[in-house]
Amino acid sequence: MTKKEELQQKSVELTSKKKTRRQKLDKALRRYIKAFSKKHDTYLEFAVSDDLMGVLLFGDHYFNITDIIYDIDTNQDSDMIYTWYDATLDRAMEEKTTMNYESWCRGLRYEDLDEK
Repeated sequence: MTKKEELQQKSVELTSKKKTRRQKLDKALRRYIKAFSKKHDTYLEFAVSDDLMGVLLFGDHYFNITDIIYDIDTNQDSDMIYTWYDATLDRAMEEKTTMNYESWCRGLRYEDLDEK
């Protein structure tokens, strides 16, 4: 086997390993999505750019996968993510600073931001 053929073979092997890792990641993300869908009685409409690691649409709500993972891993009340979402959307419409879901769950509120 020539040096060029060896390099091509290694490239194919690395690509195959990357696909396998990505398949495992997507499988884990699908489990989170399934748990989130069941918990909130909703379903995934689509993933923006078909990327499960990004923004996902559930009904009329767009959530980042990190928010979904946090919601499931920390077993938040079922209405918490929607309360945060609505408050954040209202805040964004006013062109004010918003916060992430984890901060909201830890007790930070927009009134706290306004005090500063």
